[in-house]
Amino acid sequence: MWKAYIEEAEHLRYNDEIKQIYAKRKETIERVFADAKEKQGMRWTTLRGLKNKSMQAMLTFAVMNVKNWPPAFRGAKRVDGSGRRLTPGE
Repeated sequence: MWKAYIEEAEHLRYNDEIKQIYAKRKETIERVFADAKEKQGMRWTTLRGLKNKSMQAMLTFAVMNVKNWPPAFRGAKRVDGSGRRLTPGE
């Protein structure tokens, strides 16, 4: 059932273009998990049970996503050159 997919994956693995794309994975995707472990305290937990740990992981990644939002979406007060406060819609 999966044999065709496995063969295609093996074929793509040795393609030079795919190797370059995969090399960028270290810089982007894996960096997110490293930040979660180091900066967000996901290297350890005091919670017990899969449900509680899943909840902690979901909340942690939700917070990490919010931190990447532009300041206007986070409710930060922006000021233009004249010192006038801008609203998120401006």
